[in-house]
Amino acid sequence: MQGYSFMLEVQPEGAHEKLLHTQQQIKNLSLATKSVLAAGTTLQEMINHVLQKEEELTDRVKKMDLAYQDKVRVESNLKENLQEVRRTKQLSVQYRETANQVLAEMAQLAGITI
Repeated sequence: MQGYSFMLEVQPEGAHEKLLHTQQQIKNLSLATKSVLAAGTTLQEMINHVLQKEEELTDRVKKMDLAYQDKVRVESNLKENLQEVRRTKQLSVQYRETANQVLAEMAQLAGITI
């Protein structure tokens, strides 16, 4: 384990195919964990910005000069998009917690305290 990177080192000659497959899976897990942790702060900032502007966005949509049917469609799309932003906020927190748990488990397996 090195920083946020963790790996399984295997000597390729004579290594069992399952062990090599496990090595690749651990490498992929390490990359995924680092990606989730790295993107977390930026994603939260973007989500919070959109949610802070919710009222402003809603007002802008209501003030648009559109045919009734178009206005209803745009308002509905905005509502759905904002619901997805809220759902993304919840899921991103869960993903970050899971990534931190994976990191802690890998550190524990390596005998490192973080």
